[in-house]
Amino acid sequence: MAVNEKPDFWISYFGNTREKFEVNSSGVGYGYGYAPWANYYSPWVGGYYSSVPNFYEYLEGTLVLDFVDSRTNNLFWRGIAVKSLDKPVLNEDAVNQVIHQTLEAYPPKA
Repeated sequence: MAVNEKPDFWISYFGNTREKFEVNSSGVGYGYGYAPWANYYSPWVGGYYSSVPNFYEYLEGTLVLDFVDSRTNNLFWRGIAVKSLDKPVLNEDAVNQVIHQTLEAYPPKA
């Protein structure tokens, strides 16, 4: 292909990061059992359970790759990668790894 020729398609990209928060809980407890001395009406004794909320704050990165037909300007493929990030700025190797993982889905399977 000569330098002045129009390519078959364009690749457009978009990257973004955002702070995410996640809350879940972990619990500790024990069960119940039979204790004839516990109560005349119900010899069963109850257990105990305690739940502790855990809060997580992390950075999530998103990369979107769009393949656009240069003749029609129609989008014909989109790849999206979402990943938790250790730091807000990625080095070139990390970005290339995410791009390669995203492109593993291209071409789409019929």
